[in-house]
Amino acid sequence: MELRSLQHEDQKFTYSDHAEVFPTFATGILREILAKWQHIFPREHTLIHSRHNVPSLFVRFDCVITSGQLRIYEVQEGCAWVGYTGVANDEFRKIRDEIVHGEWPRLKVLRADVQSDKDDDLWLERATIAEALESPDPLIVRFWPSRLSAEERNIIIGKSLRPVLHHNNKRYGIHFGWWKPAIWHESDHGASLPWNEPFVLKPLSGHGSKDIMFWKPDDRTGRATRTQIVHTLQRHGKMYLQPFIPPMQTDINGVPYHFLYRPYFIYSGKRAEWVPAHGIWTARPYPNLRLHGASDAISGPLLME
Repeated sequence: MELRSLQHEDQKFTYSDHAEVFPTFATGILREILAKWQHIFPREHTLIHSRHNVPSLFVRFDCVITSGQLRIYEVQEGCAWVGYTGVANDEFRKIRDEIVHGEWPRLKVLRADVQSDKDDDLWLERATIAEALESPDPLIVRFWPSRLSAEERNIIIGKSLRPVLHHNNKRYGIHFGWWKPAIWHESDHGASLPWNEPFVLKPLSGHGSKDIMFWKPDDRTGRATRTQIVHTLQRHGKMYLQPFIPPMQTDINGVPYHFLYRPYFIYSGKRAEWVPAHGIWTARPYPNLRLHGASDAISGPLLME
């Protein structure tokens, strides 16, 4: 497999032209989930919600297909990698640009220099805070300027095409039965967790893999220790407990890798529907379980049937 690399600011994106196919049955399941999810997600007075009654312009699923069964890790409404996916997947880029340029032609991104999601600069012009406040242009908001007044914050939220206050709120998983609350109790110090089963603990909100704890009782590779998990739950007080979903396995240039699928949907107001936009697959060398946000990750195009 031939690999290419893109160095953007302080981030390295490695990708291949090897395409994975996301089957029709799985795309249909994700459509059904989106139809429910868009009404479950907390409402904000964003531009996208006010105009189209959906939480975000872009939605990405992190998922795997094993033994013909689709299993979902998360729904990412504030998803990053929209720029990187456009680099790795021409089909995604065509749909992204058709919808955005046709329906939101003056879209810009508002982000801080320290923000980890920097790939928006690969396809969007960046707005300053002054421009974001004064211009009527819609925004992808990846920066929450705490020094702004409540009135100024409301102005920015009102131009956003993704959630700001409820960014990556994971409560939807309870509705779908994907996870349940895990609450810290001083009396048991984590003893009530199902230590005899593989599981994942994740924060109530947030993105990436920060504070996501993997536990596998019969295999120490790639997982956290019991002490790390207990301390993380104690620090958060309340987290979500999800059954462990094994990543898919592949071989890249003779090296074993874990990988997952990341299909995107983009909401088209003209069509009044979520458009399957293809996506990306992402892999890291075995035994890593955190499959994105690392310099050794490899990605490639995902084509949705």
